[in-house]
Amino acid sequence: MPSPMIPAAEETTAPELAQETPSGRLRRARDKEPLFVPGEPNWVVWQAGRAAARMTFFHYFRLESHGAHHVPVDGPVVMVPNHPSYLDPWIAAFGFARWATWMAWEAAFSWPVFGKVITQFGAFPINTERPRPSTFKAAAALLEQGGLLGIFFEGQRSMGFGVDPPRRGAARIALQTGVPVVPVSITGLRRIWPRGGVPRPGRVVVHYHPPIDAGSYHKGLAMGAREERLNAELVATIGSVLRPDGRAWPPPHRARPISEPHRRMPRPAKLKNPRR
Repeated sequence: MPSPMIPAAEETTAPELAQETPSGRLRRARDKEPLFVPGEPNWVVWQAGRAAARMTFFHYFRLESHGAHHVPVDGPVVMVPNHPSYLDPWIAAFGFARWATWMAWEAAFSWPVFGKVITQFGAFPINTERPRPSTFKAAAALLEQGGLLGIFFEGQRSMGFGVDPPRRGAARIALQTGVPVVPVSITGLRRIWPRGGVPRPGRVVVHYHPPIDAGSYHKGLAMGAREERLNAELVATIGSVLRPDGRAWPPPHRARPISEPHRRMPRPAKLKNPRR
């Protein structure tokens, strides 16, 4: 099956070329290049990755998920989680069965092992400081094919336990394409994996929130105002279950709360030794 491509941009006239800056010519040359849109990886690779992730997430992180029914089973979707760790693409997408394609920091593709892994799993690069138009075109083409696109709208790993000020890219893509947006909260992971440290065993809970209809989201406002409002709602929704101390939410279930009177069991009576 041929790879899906996006057609090249329209031709530019000679007077326009004469007035164009070098940076503009470079951007236009990039936009005219055929753009590959990533799809799903090999089924064997996918299943092997899920098996390895299952062992890690369930036994090391004690991963739980809530609200996976909020993720549509088919059709285009933009998923927006917070970003506490490098494992977030796998953790955020582990609670449901459909495949998710992620935007990833372009520098990560040059890392020795991690770069090959994310390439094998279909991620595509983005310059977080100056996103190229080709990146938005790739995202739009993926959504047109009915794919699920994952974007970490903070643009980098979270600095603390909350949500950092977001970039506008995720909101812009969702509003321009009119697809639903699913906010995702990853709780507990930043506490057990601090920046600059190594992950410790602990508990991680992922929350999938109800989707936001970007197609009809404040249509009477200008695009910039719609992006700001959507970002503000995403920050509030994702942050609603992020605790200030970084612990996973909700807390683990206790079979016998400490407040119950039978929490401390009475000592059994001593039995007399019949031989004495």
